[in-house]
Amino acid sequence: MRVQPSKGFTLVELIIVIVITGIVAVVGAVIIQGGVGGYVDQERRASLVADADRAMRRMSREIRLALPNSIRVNQCAGNPCVEFLATVAGGRYREGPGPAPVGGDPNRRLRFNQPDNQFNSTGPIGLADGSYPYYLSVYNTGQSGNDAWAGQSMTQARGVTLADDVAVPGETRVTLANAHQFPLSSPRQRFYLVEDAVAFVCETGRINRYRYDRDQAFNANAGNTLVNRVESCEFQYDAGSSTRAGLLTLTLVIQEEGERVRLQHQIQVSNTP
Repeated sequence: MRVQPSKGFTLVELIIVIVITGIVAVVGAVIIQGGVGGYVDQERRASLVADADRAMRRMSREIRLALPNSIRVNQCAGNPCVEFLATVAGGRYREGPGPAPVGGDPNRRLRFNQPDNQFNSTGPIGLADGSYPYYLSVYNTGQSGNDAWAGQSMTQARGVTLADDVAVPGETRVTLANAHQFPLSSPRQRFYLVEDAVAFVCETGRINRYRYDRDQAFNANAGNTLVNRVESCEFQYDAGSSTRAGLLTLTLVIQEEGERVRLQHQIQVSNTP
């Protein structure tokens, strides 16, 4: 009986298999790497857009509540910034005589010919009765002599107390911590309660939000970061007029590992005091 010799791979065949396997592995790795890289890039871009959009929306919500004519675009310590006075509530003050039997009581009117510290609000204010550490502003035009930032069209001291006027149902007695003479009356008898000054500052790769008293520097208190990875930002403001809304334009560029996202957002601001 004749035994057939066993057959195996020759060295040439083995080398060919190794080469082909290597080529397939390289091609597969390139394909997989491209897909994974594209997914990672897409996720990075989505993260950048989400962060920028979140910051824009936060700034937009707050800026829309700014005291009329209080927005100003500045350089804060050499960095682009937008500052404004943030309102928390408002109402309409009593200017004329009240209903019987208390009609004409001067304590229920807001007087402009002398410092005054008490008046009635003729409608809802949006706050419960109590004492609040707020300023009060009437008809701020932002012009010299009638500027809230200078404490002219806004009280210079904090402190507002609200209480129902039992003699006049539906009205609220507003008492100020210190008497103040407002330069101008409001054609629509509007007043605003102001909490603090706020600044959004573009600095060192991020946008920070600062909250401070109106006569302090913007960085008197620590800032809170709204968004990181900021490459550049720009604030442009058209104040408009008493009959046309102001327009604040925010432009933000954020980047990470070569990916850049540029967003622009416009905010209409009512400057009718």
